[in-house]
Amino acid sequence: MSLNENQEFETVEEMTDAVEETIEEETEEVAEAIEEETEEELSAPAKKKSPVAAIIAIVALIAVLAVAAVFAVKHFNKALEEETAEPIVEVTAAHHTNAHGYPSWSIHYAMDENSNVTYSYLDENAQTITLTSDEVNTKLNEVVATCGEMTLDNRMLQYYYSDSLNSFYNQYYSYISYMMDTNAPLDSQMDTSNGNGTTTWQNTFLQSGLDSFYSVAAMVQEAEKVGFEMSEDDAAYLSSMQDLETLAMMYGYPDAITLIKALLGPMATVESYQQYAEDMYIAECYAASLAEAIEITDEEIENYYDVNESTFLAQNIQKTDKANIDVRHILIQPEAAEDGTISEEAWTAAEAKAQEILDGWKAGEATETSFGDLAEEHSTDTGSSSMGGLYEDVYPGQMVTEFNDWCFDEARQTGDTDIVKTTYGYHIMYFVAKSEDVYWKTLCQEAILSEKVIAMRDAMLENYEVTADTANMILLDVSVATKPTTAETAE
Repeated sequence: MSLNENQEFETVEEMTDAVEETIEEETEEVAEAIEEETEEELSAPAKKKSPVAAIIAIVALIAVLAVAAVFAVKHFNKALEEETAEPIVEVTAAHHTNAHGYPSWSIHYAMDENSNVTYSYLDENAQTITLTSDEVNTKLNEVVATCGEMTLDNRMLQYYYSDSLNSFYNQYYSYISYMMDTNAPLDSQMDTSNGNGTTTWQNTFLQSGLDSFYSVAAMVQEAEKVGFEMSEDDAAYLSSMQDLETLAMMYGYPDAITLIKALLGPMATVESYQQYAEDMYIAECYAASLAEAIEITDEEIENYYDVNESTFLAQNIQKTDKANIDVRHILIQPEAAEDGTISEEAWTAAEAKAQEILDGWKAGEATETSFGDLAEEHSTDTGSSSMGGLYEDVYPGQMVTEFNDWCFDEARQTGDTDIVKTTYGYHIMYFVAKSEDVYWKTLCQEAILSEKVIAMRDAMLENYEVTADTANMILLDVSVATKPTTAETAE
């Protein structure tokens, strides 16, 4: 069990009303299960991915790190929330009405044992409408949005939509099943995260993807206007990301086209994805260059915190000049009985084990490295054990009280050790160092920077006419189209 998860969970609840509402509706036992799962996963290192997931992480890295990442603030994202509240062009008319009576852009596809692909969707009368590969391919080549001189066809739209969807899944993976049915098509279920449930999840991600295109297109065209050139390192990185043949070889695919189709559907092409990757990365690099030129004063930082003080305090982010710290720990949890209770004897045994480990460390090399080795061997904190018990950039109030108070003692020095008891168990502590960063100042600076870059992006967008033909947009969907159940029909 790790330490900073409750705080992180509260932060997400503040940012995501849907999660908070969903948890309140669950029974007490389910709510506790969600909390335990979130505690372990939010502070844990990234999970090992399957080969396909790993490829997605590499191939789509530039998308994940693109303009949206420049705008986003990791813990306090008021600016991004304001940005996404008003769509640039609202997605309205759908390709068709599906069997659930919802607007839909899905063309479902399936592949048989001979690699033959069929395309179809269910209309509002639950009748199967079948399309040929040629019809789908022609539709994918159709331009459905523009921003200035840049165009977006349905094939490229698929990439922006997929990135929006994947980013959401990555952010909320530990409790996404409480927000949507991940086994059902997204055009068959309503998005209740905005409180009114008037649009489907598919509509939400389509809107996000379309807005991302407008942002990228404006940045790319502005970068060209001013003669912006990315650095040699950035250019080399982009080239490596576009070298899909090498990536395919690394992950066991015969060639680039097989890789791309495995990730993005049977109609994806290497050339279109490479262009998408280039646009995204140019936009990211240009946005980063704009951000680097922005100066933020101490007065702006102070004022930002004061204006948003209630929101910060709700997340236990205090206005203190104590710097962030790095710390290692080894958690020794007392053994619980079958009914979940922990006896005094179990607590005593855990304390004795913690003392034995600390004494053994002191009798040996007594270095930070040897402490980290012991953490990997003994710590039951899944969020840090694989990292040698290390937590970096811990801010005041992030950890549980006893852990926090030891870390932020004014007298604390590098190399200090001790045993601290919390509700989680006994923690063998090793103080690594104080940081130069002050957490609340860092968050305010990031939020201000985010707002300013967004304002610059909005000003750029005003220079370009934008259009969207949402009725002709389509999205290839590997999920199986569903018919509404009797209960859904009754509603």
